[in-house]
Amino acid sequence: MFKSKQKTAKHAWTQGFLGFLGFLGFLYFKNHDPSFLIYFSAFSMFAFFLTGKLAAQMQDERMKENHKKALLLALKIPLLTLMVVGLFPTFTTLTEIIAIVICMVGFVITTFTYAIAFYYYDKN
Repeated sequence: MFKSKQKTAKHAWTQGFLGFLGFLGFLYFKNHDPSFLIYFSAFSMFAFFLTGKLAAQMQDERMKENHKKALLLALKIPLLTLMVVGLFPTFTTLTEIIAIVICMVGFVITTFTYAIAFYYYDKN
């Protein structure tokens, strides 16, 4: 059981190639269908290039602490994103496209913030 888990973690960085699905989001500008905007959030899969290499290492207490610190830093962004989506209609009208873009950008920034913070904490 341990070997299969270790083998999966060894190749976790390859999931970063799913980030190229984000380019499908540019189809929105061709057909103006808002459902294609969500593909831009696939760019967050590029974070696996950073975190996947760290997952292949032996996990110890320091890595678990770094994971917790990175999560605490990164999870502030979804709260701010939800606040923006909630407060935005009080100032102007919120179209579905603007709401999708705000949520998508918040998701991508959250993922990259976690990956960069985790990598930073692990290396320092």
